[in-house]
Amino acid sequence: MAHPDTNTDQENRRQYLALLAAACARNAYDLSLFHWAERLGLDLYAQRSTYFDGLVKAERIRPGMGPPIENASARQPQRSANERGTDLLMENLRASQRDQYRIQQNFDVIGGESGRRYRIWRRLHQNIEELDAAGRRICIWCFQPSGALVLGDVLLAQKNALELFESDAIMIANRYSDFAANSWPDAARARPI
Repeated sequence: MAHPDTNTDQENRRQYLALLAAACARNAYDLSLFHWAERLGLDLYAQRSTYFDGLVKAERIRPGMGPPIENASARQPQRSANERGTDLLMENLRASQRDQYRIQQNFDVIGGESGRRYRIWRRLHQNIEELDAAGRRICIWCFQPSGALVLGDVLLAQKNALELFESDAIMIANRYSDFAANSWPDAARARPI
């Protein structure tokens, strides 16, 4: 016979994962992050992240909320997926990262496990530089979530992966070390966003 606390923990685990799956199903970015973590074999209940916990908390109060009453005359024109993705990225960057991204088309992230500094560039491939203490490139990393996501969603997924699941992200990433330090042509031509 199973211990009563074991049954409670199993039920809590089941409820948490069901709520997380339902919350993530509402947003393509969250769903890709959820599937990515599952494919890595992460125990999303035991290794809780504040990001996923927030989604679960919101999902717990959702059943009591009805759909918003919508006035047809007050509807805003539909914004593009690219605009929404960029807005979501900007909402999740610190003020210094937003400024850096607007001016230089990149932002720095500190790895959640190692404390290493990474620079994520506004591009889809080979866009993550690992930097040394002086800010020089050590290597370039390339990984991204699966699915057809807009650039803002990809950059946010990379940021969250480095902050929350750094070793897992690096383990599946492609590493490139044969680039000259800080030599991307578009780095010199960076223009404000």
